[in-house]
Amino acid sequence: MRVELDVDARRYDGGRVLVGGVPSTLMRLSAKGASTLAELLESGGDLREVSPAAAAFAERLVGAAMLHPVTDVDDLSTDVGAQVTVVVPARDRIAELDRCLRSLRRSSHSALIVVDDASTDATGHREVAERHGAQLVRLDRQGGPALARNAGLAEVSTEFVAFVDSDIEVTADWLGPLVALLAADRCDLVAPRIVAPAGPTSVAARYEYANSPLDMGPRRGVVVAGSRLSYVPAATLVARTSVVREVGGFDVMLAVGEDVDLVWRLAARGHRVRYEPASTVVHHHRELLAAMLARRVAYGTSAALLDERHAGVLAPVRVAAADAAAVGAAASGHPVVALAATVIEWRRLSRTLEHLYEPGLTAARLVARRQFWSWRQLARAFIRPWWPIVLPLAFGNRRMRRVVIAGSLVTPLLEYRRRRPRLDVGRWTLLWLADDAAYSAGVWWGCLRSRRLGPLLPSTHAQWGAREQRGSVAGEPSSASPTDRSLNGSVPPDDTRSNGQN
Repeated sequence: MRVELDVDARRYDGGRVLVGGVPSTLMRLSAKGASTLAELLESGGDLREVSPAAAAFAERLVGAAMLHPVTDVDDLSTDVGAQVTVVVPARDRIAELDRCLRSLRRSSHSALIVVDDASTDATGHREVAERHGAQLVRLDRQGGPALARNAGLAEVSTEFVAFVDSDIEVTADWLGPLVALLAADRCDLVAPRIVAPAGPTSVAARYEYANSPLDMGPRRGVVVAGSRLSYVPAATLVARTSVVREVGGFDVMLAVGEDVDLVWRLAARGHRVRYEPASTVVHHHRELLAAMLARRVAYGTSAALLDERHAGVLAPVRVAAADAAAVGAAASGHPVVALAATVIEWRRLSRTLEHLYEPGLTAARLVARRQFWSWRQLARAFIRPWWPIVLPLAFGNRRMRRVVIAGSLVTPLLEYRRRRPRLDVGRWTLLWLADDAAYSAGVWWGCLRSRRLGPLLPSTHAQWGAREQRGSVAGEPSSASPTDRSLNGSVPPDDTRSNGQN
């Protein structure tokens, strides 16, 4: 077992300050703790090569999501598939089902269960299942993906269960990294990275290739509502069978968002969910722009239903009160007030860090990073989900119009530079804005239908630093005395998908 530093974690003041985790927390390390962490990272993070005290220290940082485990697939038995049963829900997708099952058979010897969700062509689905040696469960009435997955789960007898949608094509070694994490008791549910097939042709497919709501990116991490990884899609998941049954499986009342709900319920009960991009599977995206945008609208409608079950989690903007004051004053044309709010927060944080070698500089870096993230959240919220309110206001106010235009463009342009899609910047920006507008339309429709405003209201209860750390996470590796401290609103993650889908 190796460990690696979370990509969002930052070390300041010569390694004596560590910022990161879920929720993001500022930890003040002792000199010995900072030295131990530096040696661990420089050695490649192999826990077998360090002292028991250093390994225990690393384990505490793994628990705080500052470090992440990297499992060695070679330590597993050769036939990892024998520990897993794969459940594939399908409805009127005979060709896709055949491709999916063929890839699953090539990759492992797992037992296969196909759940036919009352397809119009029952014979075709049965023939495909029999051809690949899969058990077939047929539902008499269409119940949706949640009910279909639960029906397959009821037939599982292995320790682990995998849910794989019929439009997924797994790769040869997809299962090993996921089972390794489960077998090492590092999590109870784990998801792979879902990528698009190479060489998409249509404009919509090329956009999806670079910005699919199913692709959570190249960075591994813990999945927690409101964090950088706030959800993982159920297109492919592997979990402990007993744990999924313990929480009642998927919520059959949710036509969309049932995967987000499952992840959040597991986390609420203390189960750990991880995202592991070392494993990849391929999703065949929609080729038509209209179909893509219609799906985004459907995703948006799930926000209100999720808010009923997980109140407060779906706030479109989540910033600390001090940052909200500074950013709000600057956006409304009061730079002096914004500067004053920033200075007050910097002084407060500097006093908290006064024992450090460079408290003022460290505090300035943290405040700057927080406010940059707050600006990005606000810019994104102009189009998603506040555009029905913001756009009419912008027509009658020149300052507001400038802020809205700048805010609408900043995120797609930054993401264009980062992702380098196979589209020109103009079409990328238009598709990005259409994507956000479609999702927002779904959010508003769902909120109006259910009479809930949670997914539309900002929150000044920041996800980062909202929870006190306990124990000796950042203390001396050989000492039981705690030396760490959580600072409310200390610093946000670099990139957050704060809602249920995309």
